[in-house]
Amino acid sequence: MSEPATTDPAAPTAAQPQSQEDSPSKPTDLSASTVTVGASNLTVSGSRRSSVRKRRSSLFERARASFYRSRGQTGASVETLRGTTGADFEGYALVERCSAEEAFECNPFRCCCGHKDGMYFLLIKGYHCFVYVDEEGISPKFAVELSHRKAVVQPARDANHAAVHLESSLGDLEYKFTFSREHEDGKPDVEPASRAAAFAEAVSSAANAAQTEEVRTRLGHQNLLNKKSSVRYANAIGNAKAKEQPDAPVGMGEVLREMPLGTGL
Repeated sequence: MSEPATTDPAAPTAAQPQSQEDSPSKPTDLSASTVTVGASNLTVSGSRRSSVRKRRSSLFERARASFYRSRGQTGASVETLRGTTGADFEGYALVERCSAEEAFECNPFRCCCGHKDGMYFLLIKGYHCFVYVDEEGISPKFAVELSHRKAVVQPARDANHAAVHLESSLGDLEYKFTFSREHEDGKPDVEPASRAAAFAEAVSSAANAAQTEEVRTRLGHQNLLNKKSSVRYANAIGNAKAKEQPDAPVGMGEVLREMPLGTGL
């Protein structure tokens, strides 16, 4: 007598639906459409970024044209120099122009372009420190080039004041900036020492960047420089306004050197 036929439990029967893995795969355009959409998004995103860059560049070109047409009186406001990325440092300080021979006799009335109390609004962007009458200024009074310069924070004489000396690479004193609690424009929680440290750090960063660019340019690697339009604009304004810095005060040593020598009998 023949044995009854047995059914392999692993084999699918006609009544059992096949699993998704056993089902024949059908061609789908899902991955292709995903790639297409992704590429489309990248194209749109890239075109938008390009458009934004062109608008920003056009904005700074118009501001630069205004600056030169007005001979430096407009076109370089605090807001314009900030751009969309902001400045590296902003804040009020007493600005004093010094000479190497008068490290302890800096006089704000000789160096601050007629400003009554010597308080100015400082903004660091690119390779310069811009000196404005106030935060609403439409153009800086002058700019200080930061390449080959260093900021040295001085020991604080009290908790309400902090001073920073801006020196040349040879250590000659050129400017003295004093940050005061009472001149922080409604920000009593800002410690003058913190402002002084932030200012010194911004000066160091700007000086290093400027010197790096000088080396690359000297080596013929200008194509490696990729500065933002706002930084290029700030550097152009800074180069022009650096020519308007107040003269360093004449030191006693220089006066004596210019005096004619007495003749002996």
